[in-house]
Amino acid sequence: MVLPRKIRQQIEKQDFDAVESAWLETSAEPIEGIGYFASVARALVGGGQSDMAEMLLELLDEQLSENSQWELRLELLRRTGSIQHGSTKLHLAILDTLRQVYSDAKSFEDLAQTVGLDRAIGDEDKTWDKVRRLESLLRFDEGTIVYMQGKGVGRVVEVNQKLDSFKVEIDGKGAIRVGFRAASKMLDALDDDHVLALKVSNPEALADMSPSELLVETLKGFHRPLTAAEVRDALVGVVPEKKWNSWWTTARRHPQIVASAEVRNGYQWVESSDDARGAIWKSFEAASNRVKLDLLRRSSSHDEKLRERMARVLERIGIESLATDPGISFEVWSALNRIGSAPENVPWAPEELVKSLADPLALFSSLEGRPSKERAYLLIRELREDWIDLYERALQREGDAKLLTMIGGALNDESPENFSRAVRRCLAQPGRAAGFFVWVSEAASEDEELQQLGGRLFKKILGALGLEEIAPYRNRLLALCDSGGTLPRLLPHLDLAGARDAEQAVVRAIGLRRDQREALLNAIYMKFPELARQQETPLYALEASIQAKRSELKRLLEEEIPTNRKAIEEARALGDLRENFEYKAARQRHEFLTALATELDADLSRSQALDPSTIDASQVRIGTAVTLISAELERTITILGPWESSPENSVVSYESDLARSLLGKREGDEVDIGDQSTRIESIAPISN
Repeated sequence: MVLPRKIRQQIEKQDFDAVESAWLETSAEPIEGIGYFASVARALVGGGQSDMAEMLLELLDEQLSENSQWELRLELLRRTGSIQHGSTKLHLAILDTLRQVYSDAKSFEDLAQTVGLDRAIGDEDKTWDKVRRLESLLRFDEGTIVYMQGKGVGRVVEVNQKLDSFKVEIDGKGAIRVGFRAASKMLDALDDDHVLALKVSNPEALADMSPSELLVETLKGFHRPLTAAEVRDALVGVVPEKKWNSWWTTARRHPQIVASAEVRNGYQWVESSDDARGAIWKSFEAASNRVKLDLLRRSSSHDEKLRERMARVLERIGIESLATDPGISFEVWSALNRIGSAPENVPWAPEELVKSLADPLALFSSLEGRPSKERAYLLIRELREDWIDLYERALQREGDAKLLTMIGGALNDESPENFSRAVRRCLAQPGRAAGFFVWVSEAASEDEELQQLGGRLFKKILGALGLEEIAPYRNRLLALCDSGGTLPRLLPHLDLAGARDAEQAVVRAIGLRRDQREALLNAIYMKFPELARQQETPLYALEASIQAKRSELKRLLEEEIPTNRKAIEEARALGDLRENFEYKAARQRHEFLTALATELDADLSRSQALDPSTIDASQVRIGTAVTLISAELERTITILGPWESSPENSVVSYESDLARSLLGKREGDEVDIGDQSTRIESIAPISN
């Protein structure tokens, strides 16, 4: 509150008696706020009258305490406590006042300890930060009725300090734990008379409400616009599922329930019908072009004059957007056509736009919703001679599966060559045409021509699981790995080399569940038994390397993966998973760790330790050191397993091309390495 001019003048004149009199007169009236007293006290301190300010604040403090106006006293301490008290005394006063304000809170003492209110009592800023944190947690005290988006209404049944979480009992869904830090994002504390609180405490009261009354009470209770989906979630169990559509149609006809420009597809309640018209128009004026279209759609039934007023504005937008954003012009004309107000013979009508634009695909940058896009694609085919080339380009940018089926099917029927070329392009760079790539991958489960892509498509699907651009479609790709999906149906189209590549792709794939990985490998081995026999070949390694790999696997299974699971749960508790970077990163980490542990476990199961004392050095074998002499140099290489491979230290894996060219050879044998003839000078077993 701004310091009253009269008080400022009195302080400047040092007429402090008048200031005191004004203070006492004001405090004699019912006190509803602290702003006046705080501004006067600070002005007195600034005028060198700290003692007087402290004295007046003490009088006010006593008055508030005697009248049990604890919330006002807490606000007084918040704004002027440093004037009135020293740090220790202020801390005690804050704690005492909080106990009075929250005298009914069962969890006060535990939560006060959780936020550390008993520590660092000399730091006022930290103390008030802790108070704010405490107050935010006390909103969810034991017994509080809360609403959890996507889950419904429930009651807090436990505040667990050790687990830093609230336990919420949701009707029909059991108990759900919500971390202290996530509570303010995930839960809304409800007043006792909130319609959703009544859902728990007095459901009979809701049965007598009409649809509009129930919707009004719901919107009023949340104090913010709600989408239809949020209303539906909130009223689960109150409005029968089978009657939802008719209930919603009836409920939103209330003249004081209007569309919101703040929340897409949101609705809000206003005080009167006049306010409703005013609120709609005010929202319409301030809204973006896209939201204006949405408001017309959702509000056109409220008032005919309002609808016509909106239509005139949108018609002007359609004309003005023609050169810069033809997609908006397309959408505006379509929206006006739906309410019977579309102008005739204008250059921004959909047919005219599609015919006149040099590149009609420019429309799609701002078209939203499948119906508009579907109409645009149909008009392109109907009105453009170059529609085949346009459809081929559209496949690379479209993400909607149904639209891809429409344009992909039309293109394949009319010009299979163009369709095949589009498929090859998306396989070359799946991330650049993510929607089309996933559509091709799904279509291949039934399309025999696409199945001819065989091993190439098999590897591309598994490799795409790790691409960031594919993330929105990852679950659809994972479904293709199951029985009956695309990957098992590609196996008959593989040769042995392709099957070997497919096997490695399965082993290395990020994100496969263990059962999916095992099922795919088993399917490959059933069709190609020779690969299964190769899997039984021992993996030779030094005992130290085997022990190191076992330790690595143990660390993965007992430390890293459990830690990662905890990180996933913590990230999930933060809210909306679609925009949750921490959750996505934790999930990707989980997929990587799981794949790594699976591959390591399989390798360990076939590992066999090398015993240097038993190695026969009569010929080059695994575990021997081989000295080679050529015209240019002499060198010694050691042949060990893939786990010990270190070419920079002259240790090569027996699986390498160099080792394979040497294995089985004897001292004195000549071997071609690269373009040089090399002689084996000596062979010796590795030392222990």
